[in-house]
Amino acid sequence: MRERLSINMSVAKSCFVRCRGCYNHFARSDNLASSDAITTFLRSARSCGINAVTLCGGDPLARKDILGLTASIKKLGLWVTLDTVGTPFLSDADTIFFGNFHVPRVDPGRLVPLVDLLGIALDGSSNARVLDFRTGRANLLEEQLRILEILDHVDARVCINTVLHRRNAHDVVRLVPLIARFRSIVKWQVFQFTPTGPLGYRNKDAFVIETSEFLSREDQVKTAVAASAFAGAVEFKSNSARKGNYLLVDSEGLAWIPSTPLTPDWDDARDATRDRLILGNICDVSSHESILKAVLLPREVLPPLLGIGRS
Repeated sequence: MRERLSINMSVAKSCFVRCRGCYNHFARSDNLASSDAITTFLRSARSCGINAVTLCGGDPLARKDILGLTASIKKLGLWVTLDTVGTPFLSDADTIFFGNFHVPRVDPGRLVPLVDLLGIALDGSSNARVLDFRTGRANLLEEQLRILEILDHVDARVCINTVLHRRNAHDVVRLVPLIARFRSIVKWQVFQFTPTGPLGYRNKDAFVIETSEFLSREDQVKTAVAASAFAGAVEFKSNSARKGNYLLVDSEGLAWIPSTPLTPDWDDARDATRDRLILGNICDVSSHESILKAVLLPREVLPPLLGIGRS
């Protein structure tokens, strides 16, 4: 029996960068699930024994009421992780992907007390490597390093999130001295590129990395970390280890999982997909029970119970 699914909630639709290999299914309208709908669903989840949520996107900092929403979620007693590129920590910013919106600067000193872990994307040791995957901001690496300096000064707890793919595999070890500089970084997660979702599937040939190479890079990085000043935890997460472990909610409130066979092994030919299975909409309170049942079920009995639609 597997552990319950983690809940990743897209609380905003738009992004400050364009990620060529994004796994997300972006909502088909600009209608965001309301803060009340999100907190009501998470209250139901909390009553089922779920104790953590990851706020993602889009980019959560693109949501106008992100501070109020995060404060409301934190009051439920959940462990809150917020994943972002962090652009509005520096100044006012404009989203450039799935909508163009002006976003006022977000004060990191106000946000940090509301989250338990702040995830910052960092995929390369040079702008060229970063821009292989995340495009639209020519100096993204320099911006992210400035953001990490700011987060050091506000006592944040930071997790670096790195997508390891074909184009940056040789470079990942060079991230070790970069992240070792920052005392706020308590964790580094390295994810094997997953060829799911419309963009991830479309661009899979550019980014897919064999599991054998992914694991060899893990050994290389952990050797470098052991010889560095970095004291945080390092986790490499392969596709097989992550498969079937996430319930995702898009910005409209649709709860979904990738439409892949929920067997423990991963096979690109079989598991790469642009499709998803819709479990319900969190904005409909009557669907909470069925959605959360999917979170709690073992993977082997989940598919026949779903009986539902692709999107």
